[in-house]
Amino acid sequence: NSSGLIQYSFVGLSEKELLERNIPYEKRVITFDPSLYDLYFFKILIHKTTREILRLLVISKDSNKDINEIIQMLKSEVDFAYNNKNNLFSDTFQINRLLKKEFVSIDNELIENKHQVYYQPKVKAKTHEVIGAELLSRFKIDGRIVNPLPFINSFEKHHTIINLDLKMLTSAASFLKDLLAGGVVSDQFKFSVNFSPLTLNIIKPNKLAEIVKKFSLLPNRFIIELTERSISDKAINFQHLKALKAEGFHLSMDDFSVGHSSLELLNKINFSEVKLDISLLPKGREEKDEIAIFDNLAKIVATKNKK
Repeated sequence: NSSGLIQYSFVGLSEKELLERNIPYEKRVITFDPSLYDLYFFKILIHKTTREILRLLVISKDSNKDINEIIQMLKSEVDFAYNNKNNLFSDTFQINRLLKKEFVSIDNELIENKHQVYYQPKVKAKTHEVIGAELLSRFKIDGRIVNPLPFINSFEKHHTIINLDLKMLTSAASFLKDLLAGGVVSDQFKFSVNFSPLTLNIIKPNKLAEIVKKFSLLPNRFIIELTERSISDKAINFQHLKALKAEGFHLSMDDFSVGHSSLELLNKINFSEVKLDISLLPKGREEKDEIAIFDNLAKIVATKNKK
């Protein structure tokens, strides 16, 4: 049945027919933003045991698209999603973005309810003084801490990484305020927070400054970390990085190597600190060439960033 550009299409047995035949089924309705997708919503009835699609109902903007085309487009993704929907701590969590709205909801639920912040102390080598701490993301699923990487990859795909990054900065500011009030840390103590380039490209620097200022803190108590790996995968907004420094934030490059993206960023931005990737460390005292490369690279970084 069609009305203008809206198509109401279905295939398979109705719920009434399934009930009459005593066929066990599950029902799921998934809605879409019509400004982003060609579908408004679809309803799926799936056999509880065999996972066979028993009925598919679609309301679509494309009145010329045959329902069988839609079924073929969705079938493998629907089967895959249903077979793996509870396996949240494996790579299957990174389902493609066809079901984006549902998985954005799952992402946000994980960030709100399953995410935990750990603090890794940063110690000055010569004096053994604790000068700060780096925030680490962890996820507790079914009572155990699991590898965060599949979650982070999923958040990047769905842009929910922005919510995680803002939560981490808020957690850092709140905890630092408590530590300072209790006289636990010095006035020079800083928190390091990892940020996705996506977040730094989208969120205006003054908004990040507003978050920490809500806790009566200045941005210079925080170090925003970028990894060489993340920079190589995504374009970075250099103007936003410069604006972050203007707001008072310190910038750190983590896992620095000799990649083109690292060298480009090092040339354009004056970082407060640069962490050399462990792969650059000489494997032994007898590795003269490796030692020379490491020493010269360290001198370049120190000269460029004056630290």
